[in-house]
Amino acid sequence: MKLNILFLITFLSLWNVSIAQSLKIYSGKYREGTATYSYKDNPDGGRIYEGSFVYTTPYHKITGQFKNNKKDGQWIYKGYKKSLKLSYKDGVLDGMYQFINGGDNACILLLTIKDGKFVGSAKGTDIGYTWHRLFHYRGSFSGQFDENGYM
Repeated sequence: MKLNILFLITFLSLWNVSIAQSLKIYSGKYREGTATYSYKDNPDGGRIYEGSFVYTTPYHKITGQFKNNKKDGQWIYKGYKKSLKLSYKDGVLDGMYQFINGGDNACILLLTIKDGKFVGSAKGTDIGYTWHRLFHYRGSFSGQFDENGYM
């Protein structure tokens, strides 16, 4: 019995190390900016993204996770006074959607996405200033999506 448990622990440890060793890290130029991400070599050529991903330009930053070459978990897109948070499950939008536009004309939009479709409640706020911040307005809305993604 002890020998079986010892064999199982050894096998799982070696298996885990072999998988971890197959991942590589890239850090350098990527499109118009720089990126740091982990990947595996694809036997058919190219790369299979796996693990964390960070892409940065002078005006944008994108962070998220890949699982078997598909977006998975929360992804955050940040720009100048703007941010977008999305959740993915196996490469498909699934979870909270949050858009925030800061600055003089701020707005917030909150939605829920399930299997790539908007579902449930939708809420938004719009706060704006015009003509040297002398006029201020605020508006908001709320609504509902059905199971097919229609308002």
